[in-house]
Amino acid sequence: MRRARRVIALVTVAVVLAGCVEGPTVERSGLGAPVDVVPDPDPTAWGTVSGDPARERASTGGVVVVQTNRSVTAPVTGRVTAVDRGRGDVVADGDVLLTIQATSAAVDELESAILALAAALAGGSSDAELEELLDARNAAAARVDAEAPFGPDGPVDVLAPTDGVLSGVEPTLGERVEAGQVVATMGETAEVEVQAGIPTGLLDAVDAGSGDAVVIRRDGTGGVIRARIADAEDRIVGTEDDGATTVVRFVFDEPPPLTDGTRVDLEIEIDAGERSAAVPIAALRDVGDEVFVLAEVEGDIVRVDVEVRLVGDELAEVEGDLTVGQAVLLR
Repeated sequence: MRRARRVIALVTVAVVLAGCVEGPTVERSGLGAPVDVVPDPDPTAWGTVSGDPARERASTGGVVVVQTNRSVTAPVTGRVTAVDRGRGDVVADGDVLLTIQATSAAVDELESAILALAAALAGGSSDAELEELLDARNAAAARVDAEAPFGPDGPVDVLAPTDGVLSGVEPTLGERVEAGQVVATMGETAEVEVQAGIPTGLLDAVDAGSGDAVVIRRDGTGGVIRARIADAEDRIVGTEDDGATTVVRFVFDEPPPLTDGTRVDLEIEIDAGERSAAVPIAALRDVGDEVFVLAEVEGDIVRVDVEVRLVGDELAEVEGDLTVGQAVLLR
């Protein structure tokens, strides 16, 4: 904790307490020395020291990895008449991705022959050229009549096979596709994780901390997603830089709609290596510019000087010779 922050917090507490303490203050009797108080005080006048490991955040970069990717194929040969979704879109099972009008090579050839004949008529082509184009059109029409039915008469919707995020839609509007051709790719939402490189020397601090992380997207949406480090048995992906960096997995309780390969930033909660004590604000007392609490030690009530680090609504984070669970006397 920076000294400036401590000074500000100390001044804040001193000002607050100056207005809250009524009557004579306890005379100073030395650190750890018993002080005179009312015998057998009311139990409701006691509070308890609480505390957690001090927390800090380590920042690193990561990449989204979708473990299960799906390819979506065209159910029929035809021409794309509508494209409803694109890369990065979140889709649900059964959503329409694009629409195909079933067709065949013979139908495409007939359409081309009709267009060519129409252009020749409009352009004043010679009779010989028109006759040649008319023969081509009739031949294409004959092939269409002769071939077996090639599919449904109406448009065919291509549907998402599962919940997920589209990583790509291949064909464009008006493009011809073949049956079985890949027309879209997507990752399953339930299989999303983030892999991030952490300095190997920091792994113990991550383990000692909560391992919770804030995942910040870089796509300009400002999205923030909560993640947690994977369980110990499968968190390590590998090492890099001759062992200086360890790549670990972060997983989601509720998988977010992230696209495979997306770059993200992570802020990971780690153990800062110190323990801080928190006491009820009502337990703080002051003499001049010094702040202390009256704490129970082996049946005695002793004065313990503290330095205030941070003041909350009900608790104050302090430094001093206090232990978690220790009783402190409230004002």
